[in-house]
Amino acid sequence: MLMKFSGHDTFACRTPWLYKGLELLDKQDDKIKDLSVFGKGQTTVELGVGKNMLNAIKHWLLAFGVIEEESCKPSLLSSLIFTNEEEEALDLFVEDRFTLWLLHYEICTLEYATIYHYFFKEYFKRKSTRTFAETDFINTLKSWISENKFNVPSENSLRSDFRCLIDTYCLKVAKNITYEDNYTTLLGELGLIKRTELRSDGKEVIYELNYLAAVKEPVELFGTLLIRAFGRQASKSIDEVYAIVGTALLLTREDFSHKLESLTQDYSSAFSFRSDAGIQELQINSKLDWFQFAVQNYYRK
Repeated sequence: MLMKFSGHDTFACRTPWLYKGLELLDKQDDKIKDLSVFGKGQTTVELGVGKNMLNAIKHWLLAFGVIEEESCKPSLLSSLIFTNEEEEALDLFVEDRFTLWLLHYEICTLEYATIYHYFFKEYFKRKSTRTFAETDFINTLKSWISENKFNVPSENSLRSDFRCLIDTYCLKVAKNITYEDNYTTLLGELGLIKRTELRSDGKEVIYELNYLAAVKEPVELFGTLLIRAFGRQASKSIDEVYAIVGTALLLTREDFSHKLESLTQDYSSAFSFRSDAGIQELQINSKLDWFQFAVQNYYRK
Protein backbone atom coordinates (compact mmCIF):
# COMPACT_ATOMS: atom_id res chain seq x y z
CA MET A 1 0.00 0.00 0.00
CA LEU A 2 1.20 3.48 -0.89
CA MET A 3 -0.06 6.73 0.53
CA LYS A 4 -0.28 10.02 -1.31
CA PHE A 5 -1.67 13.29 -0.06
CA SER A 6 -2.06 16.74 -1.67
CA GLY A 7 -1.16 17.39 -5.34
CA HIS A 8 -4.41 19.17 -6.20
CA ASP A 9 -3.27 22.68 -5.21
CA THR A 10 -6.59 23.05 -3.31
CA PHE A 11 -8.68 22.72 -6.49
CA ALA A 12 -11.42 20.08 -6.57
CA CYS A 13 -11.81 18.54 -10.02
CA ARG A 14 -14.11 20.46 -12.32
CA THR A 15 -16.18 18.64 -14.88
CA PRO A 16 -14.33 19.83 -18.04
CA TRP A 17 -10.85 19.16 -16.67
CA LEU A 18 -10.59 15.44 -17.41
CA TYR A 19 -11.51 16.01 -21.03
CA LYS A 20 -9.12 18.97 -21.30
CA GLY A 21 -6.27 16.94 -19.85
CA LEU A 22 -6.92 13.98 -22.14
CA GLU A 23 -7.12 16.29 -25.15
CA LEU A 24 -3.78 17.85 -24.23
CA LEU A 25 -2.08 14.46 -23.93
CA ASP A 26 -3.68 13.30 -27.18
CA LYS A 27 -1.90 16.09 -29.05
CA GLN A 28 1.49 14.71 -28.04
CA ASP A 29 3.43 12.30 -30.18
CA ASP A 30 2.65 8.74 -29.03
CA LYS A 31 6.36 8.04 -28.60
CA ILE A 32 6.99 10.93 -26.24
CA LYS A 33 3.84 11.16 -24.14
CA ASP A 34 4.68 12.36 -20.65
CA LEU A 35 3.24 14.54 -17.93
CA SER A 36 5.85 17.28 -18.36
CA VAL A 37 3.44 18.95 -20.76
CA PHE A 38 1.47 20.05 -17.68
CA GLY A 39 4.44 22.11 -16.54
CA LYS A 40 4.88 24.13 -19.70
CA GLY A 41 3.93 27.79 -19.80
CA GLN A 42 2.19 27.70 -23.18
CA THR A 43 -0.14 25.00 -21.89
CA THR A 44 -1.71 27.35 -19.35
CA VAL A 45 -2.63 29.66 -22.21
CA GLU A 46 -3.85 26.79 -24.41
CA LEU A 47 -6.19 25.40 -21.74
CA GLY A 48 -7.19 28.77 -20.35
CA VAL A 49 -6.23 27.93 -16.76
CA GLY A 50 -3.55 29.06 -14.34
CA LYS A 51 -0.41 27.10 -13.42
CA ASN A 52 -1.90 25.78 -10.18
CA MET A 53 -5.02 24.59 -11.98
CA LEU A 54 -2.81 22.89 -14.56
CA ASN A 55 -1.09 20.93 -11.79
CA ALA A 56 -4.50 20.04 -10.42
CA ILE A 57 -5.68 18.70 -13.79
CA LYS A 58 -2.65 16.39 -13.93
CA HIS A 59 -3.38 15.22 -10.39
CA TRP A 60 -7.04 14.41 -11.12
CA LEU A 61 -6.25 12.57 -14.36
CA LEU A 62 -4.16 10.18 -12.27
CA ALA A 63 -6.43 10.12 -9.22
CA PHE A 64 -9.50 9.18 -11.27
CA GLY A 65 -7.56 6.62 -13.27
CA VAL A 66 -8.31 8.03 -16.71
CA ILE A 67 -4.62 7.84 -17.63
CA GLU A 68 -2.02 5.24 -16.71
CA GLU A 69 0.65 6.76 -14.46
CA GLU A 70 3.65 5.02 -16.04
CA SER A 71 2.73 5.18 -19.73
CA CYS A 72 0.63 8.37 -19.60
CA LYS A 73 -1.73 6.65 -22.02
CA PRO A 74 -5.52 6.90 -21.64
CA SER A 75 -7.05 4.08 -19.65
CA LEU A 76 -10.10 2.09 -20.67
CA LEU A 77 -12.21 4.33 -18.45
CA SER A 78 -11.18 7.36 -20.50
CA SER A 79 -13.07 5.93 -23.49
CA LEU A 80 -16.28 7.04 -21.80
CA ILE A 81 -15.38 10.70 -21.92
CA PHE A 82 -12.93 11.08 -24.78
CA THR A 83 -13.26 10.29 -28.48
CA ASN A 84 -10.85 7.65 -29.70
CA GLU A 85 -9.96 6.69 -33.25
CA GLU A 86 -12.62 3.98 -33.48
CA GLU A 87 -15.69 5.31 -31.66
CA GLU A 88 -17.28 8.47 -30.33
CA ALA A 89 -17.15 9.13 -26.59
CA LEU A 90 -20.07 7.63 -24.70
CA ASP A 91 -20.42 10.50 -22.23
CA LEU A 92 -18.32 13.33 -23.63
CA PHE A 93 -19.48 15.99 -21.18
CA VAL A 94 -19.58 13.66 -18.14
CA GLU A 95 -23.29 14.29 -17.68
CA ASP A 96 -24.44 10.78 -16.81
CA ARG A 97 -24.59 9.75 -13.15
CA PHE A 98 -23.44 6.27 -14.19
CA THR A 99 -20.13 7.79 -15.37
CA LEU A 100 -19.82 9.80 -12.17
CA TRP A 101 -20.24 6.66 -10.06
CA LEU A 102 -17.55 4.88 -12.07
CA LEU A 103 -15.17 7.79 -11.50
CA HIS A 104 -16.08 7.85 -7.81
CA TYR A 105 -15.36 4.14 -7.51
CA GLU A 106 -11.99 4.55 -9.23
CA ILE A 107 -10.77 7.32 -6.95
CA CYS A 108 -11.83 5.29 -3.90
CA THR A 109 -10.04 2.14 -4.99
CA LEU A 110 -6.94 3.36 -6.83
CA GLU A 111 -5.54 5.03 -3.67
CA TYR A 112 -3.56 7.56 -5.74
CA ALA A 113 -5.39 10.15 -3.65
CA THR A 114 -5.31 8.28 -0.34
CA ILE A 115 -7.83 10.37 1.54
CA TYR A 116 -10.68 9.19 -0.70
CA HIS A 117 -9.90 5.54 -0.07
CA TYR A 118 -9.60 6.16 3.65
CA PHE A 119 -12.78 8.22 3.90
CA PHE A 120 -15.09 5.82 2.05
CA LYS A 121 -13.46 2.49 2.87
CA GLU A 122 -11.90 2.85 6.33
CA TYR A 123 -13.06 5.84 8.33
CA PHE A 124 -16.63 4.79 9.04
CA LYS A 125 -15.58 1.33 10.19
CA ARG A 126 -14.54 3.10 13.39
CA LYS A 127 -17.63 5.22 13.84
CA SER A 128 -21.10 4.48 15.15
CA THR A 129 -22.64 7.47 13.37
CA ARG A 130 -22.62 8.79 9.82
CA THR A 131 -21.75 12.36 10.85
CA PHE A 132 -18.30 13.90 11.05
CA ALA A 133 -16.41 17.17 11.45
CA GLU A 134 -13.01 18.23 10.19
CA THR A 135 -10.81 17.97 13.28
CA ASP A 136 -12.19 14.62 14.41
CA PHE A 137 -11.64 13.25 10.93
CA ILE A 138 -8.08 14.60 10.71
CA ASN A 139 -7.14 13.12 14.09
CA THR A 140 -8.48 9.71 13.12
CA LEU A 141 -6.69 9.90 9.77
CA LYS A 142 -3.39 10.67 11.51
CA SER A 143 -3.81 7.61 13.72
CA TRP A 144 -4.56 5.40 10.73
CA ILE A 145 -1.47 6.64 8.87
CA SER A 146 0.71 5.96 11.91
CA GLU A 147 -0.81 2.50 12.43
CA ASN A 148 0.18 1.64 8.86
CA LYS A 149 3.80 2.72 9.52
CA PHE A 150 3.83 5.79 7.27
CA ASN A 151 5.08 9.26 8.10
CA VAL A 152 2.20 11.57 8.93
CA PRO A 153 2.06 14.59 6.58
CA SER A 154 1.70 18.09 7.96
CA GLU A 155 -1.67 18.97 9.42
CA ASN A 156 -2.05 21.72 6.82
CA SER A 157 -1.67 19.16 4.02
CA LEU A 158 -4.25 16.84 5.56
CA ARG A 159 -6.72 19.65 6.17
CA SER A 160 -6.25 20.83 2.58
CA ASP A 161 -7.02 17.31 1.38
CA PHE A 162 -10.10 17.11 3.59
CA ARG A 163 -11.48 20.40 2.31
CA CYS A 164 -10.85 19.37 -1.28
CA LEU A 165 -12.70 16.09 -0.64
CA ILE A 166 -15.65 18.04 0.78
CA ASP A 167 -15.62 20.38 -2.23
CA THR A 168 -15.62 17.35 -4.54
CA TYR A 169 -18.89 15.99 -3.12
CA CYS A 170 -20.65 18.82 -1.31
CA LEU A 171 -21.94 22.12 -2.68
CA LYS A 172 -20.42 25.24 -1.15
CA VAL A 173 -22.63 27.77 0.60
CA ALA A 174 -20.39 30.81 1.16
CA LYS A 175 -21.68 34.13 -0.15
CA ASN A 176 -18.80 34.60 -2.59
CA ILE A 177 -19.20 31.16 -4.19
CA THR A 178 -20.12 31.34 -7.86
CA TYR A 179 -22.39 29.14 -9.93
CA GLU A 180 -19.29 27.80 -11.69
CA ASP A 181 -17.63 26.84 -8.39
CA ASN A 182 -20.60 24.72 -7.37
CA TYR A 183 -22.03 23.26 -10.52
CA THR A 184 -18.86 22.35 -12.37
CA THR A 185 -17.37 20.33 -9.50
CA LEU A 186 -17.20 16.81 -10.84
CA LEU A 187 -18.93 14.59 -8.26
CA GLY A 188 -21.20 17.02 -6.44
CA GLU A 189 -24.26 15.71 -8.28
CA LEU A 190 -23.95 12.32 -6.56
CA GLY A 191 -24.97 13.90 -3.26
CA LEU A 192 -22.80 11.63 -1.12
CA ILE A 193 -22.04 14.24 1.53
CA LYS A 194 -24.47 16.73 3.06
CA ARG A 195 -23.64 19.85 5.05
CA THR A 196 -25.83 20.11 8.18
CA GLU A 197 -26.77 23.14 10.25
CA LEU A 198 -25.11 21.58 13.29
CA ARG A 199 -21.73 22.50 14.75
CA SER A 200 -19.19 20.49 16.73
CA ASP A 201 -17.87 21.48 20.16
CA GLY A 202 -15.11 23.24 18.27
CA LYS A 203 -17.70 25.19 16.21
CA GLU A 204 -16.87 23.26 13.05
CA VAL A 205 -19.46 22.30 10.44
CA ILE A 206 -20.86 18.82 10.93
CA TYR A 207 -21.29 16.85 7.73
CA GLU A 208 -23.42 13.79 7.12
CA LEU A 209 -23.13 10.86 4.74
CA ASN A 210 -26.03 10.16 2.44
CA TYR A 211 -26.58 6.40 2.55
CA LEU A 212 -29.43 6.70 0.06
CA ALA A 213 -27.38 8.23 -2.76
CA ALA A 214 -26.98 4.99 -4.72
CA VAL A 215 -30.22 3.24 -3.75
CA LYS A 216 -32.06 4.14 -6.96
CA GLU A 217 -29.14 3.62 -9.33
CA PRO A 218 -29.60 0.97 -12.06
CA VAL A 219 -28.50 -2.59 -11.36
CA GLU A 220 -26.18 -2.33 -14.37
CA LEU A 221 -23.96 -0.04 -12.29
CA PHE A 222 -23.59 -2.75 -9.66
CA GLY A 223 -22.88 -5.39 -12.28
CA THR A 224 -20.22 -3.19 -13.83
CA LEU A 225 -18.51 -2.51 -10.52
CA LEU A 226 -18.61 -6.15 -9.44
CA ILE A 227 -16.88 -7.25 -12.62
CA ARG A 228 -14.48 -4.32 -12.27
CA ALA A 229 -13.60 -5.41 -8.75
CA PHE A 230 -13.45 -9.19 -9.11
CA GLY A 231 -13.15 -10.01 -12.80
CA ARG A 232 -15.40 -11.93 -15.16
CA GLN A 233 -15.09 -15.25 -13.31
CA ALA A 234 -15.18 -15.19 -9.52
CA SER A 235 -16.81 -16.54 -6.39
CA LYS A 236 -16.80 -14.15 -3.44
CA SER A 237 -18.49 -14.10 -0.06
CA ILE A 238 -21.20 -11.50 0.34
CA ASP A 239 -19.17 -9.93 3.15
CA GLU A 240 -16.21 -9.40 0.82
CA VAL A 241 -18.42 -8.11 -1.96
CA TYR A 242 -19.98 -5.60 0.41
CA ALA A 243 -16.60 -4.53 1.81
CA ILE A 244 -15.18 -3.85 -1.65
CA VAL A 245 -18.17 -2.48 -3.57
CA GLY A 246 -21.01 -1.76 -1.14
CA THR A 247 -19.00 0.49 1.14
CA ALA A 248 -17.70 2.57 -1.77
CA LEU A 249 -21.32 3.31 -2.69
CA LEU A 250 -22.22 4.11 0.94
CA LEU A 251 -25.03 1.58 0.89
CA THR A 252 -26.30 -0.16 4.00
CA ARG A 253 -25.95 -3.95 3.94
CA GLU A 254 -29.71 -4.28 3.54
CA ASP A 255 -29.91 -1.94 0.56
CA PHE A 256 -26.85 -3.55 -1.01
CA SER A 257 -28.39 -7.01 -0.62
CA HIS A 258 -31.56 -5.81 -2.36
CA LYS A 259 -29.47 -4.53 -5.27
CA LEU A 260 -27.62 -7.83 -5.56
CA GLU A 261 -30.92 -9.72 -5.58
CA SER A 262 -32.24 -7.51 -8.40
CA LEU A 263 -28.99 -7.94 -10.32
CA THR A 264 -29.12 -11.73 -10.11
CA GLN A 265 -32.72 -11.66 -11.34
CA ASP A 266 -32.06 -9.34 -14.28
CA TYR A 267 -28.70 -10.85 -15.29
CA SER A 268 -29.00 -14.42 -14.07
CA SER A 269 -26.57 -15.75 -16.67
CA ALA A 270 -23.77 -13.56 -15.30
CA PHE A 271 -24.56 -13.29 -11.57
CA SER A 272 -25.98 -15.81 -9.12
CA PHE A 273 -25.92 -16.80 -5.44
CA ARG A 274 -24.78 -20.06 -3.92
CA SER A 275 -24.23 -21.31 -0.38
CA ASP A 276 -20.96 -23.01 0.49
CA ALA A 277 -20.61 -24.47 3.99
CA GLY A 278 -23.30 -22.11 5.21
CA ILE A 279 -21.62 -19.03 3.70
CA GLN A 280 -23.53 -17.24 0.97
CA GLU A 281 -21.42 -16.36 -2.05
CA LEU A 282 -21.90 -14.30 -5.17
CA GLN A 283 -20.94 -16.12 -8.36
CA ILE A 284 -19.77 -14.04 -11.33
CA ASN A 285 -19.74 -15.76 -14.69
CA SER A 286 -19.70 -13.00 -17.27
CA LYS A 287 -18.77 -13.22 -20.92
CA LEU A 288 -18.13 -9.49 -20.88
CA ASP A 289 -15.46 -7.49 -19.08
CA TRP A 290 -16.64 -4.57 -16.94
CA PHE A 291 -16.35 -1.99 -19.71
CA GLN A 292 -18.16 -4.15 -22.26
CA PHE A 293 -20.87 -4.88 -19.69
CA ALA A 294 -21.40 -1.15 -19.05
CA VAL A 295 -21.43 -0.25 -22.74
CA GLN A 296 -23.71 -3.06 -23.87
CA ASN A 297 -26.17 -3.02 -20.98
CA TYR A 298 -26.28 0.67 -20.13
CA TYR A 299 -24.68 3.21 -22.47
CA ARG A 300 -25.94 1.63 -25.70
CA LYS A 301 -29.00 -0.15 -24.34
